[in-house]
Amino acid sequence: MKDKPKLLTMLSKRMFEMGLDIQEAHAFCTNDGYSLNVFVVGNWEKGSGHLKDLLVLEIQIIEETLSS
Repeated sequence: MKDKPKLLTMLSKRMFEMGLDIQEAHAFCTNDGYSLNVFVVGNWEKGSGHLKDLLVLEIQIIEETLSS
């Protein structure tokens, strides 16, 4: 994902609203303008596949929000 202002904040907020306990967050930017955000989370018991599906949807919403 291309780096944009407030991206880390929006991702963290969405994950908190999903009930995830964010224990660590790390943000990296590449020289060509991309962002890599890494989260260590707890408090998720529904399986990693379900979490991935939810996060993909949330990221799409965030991308649409930041693009408008």
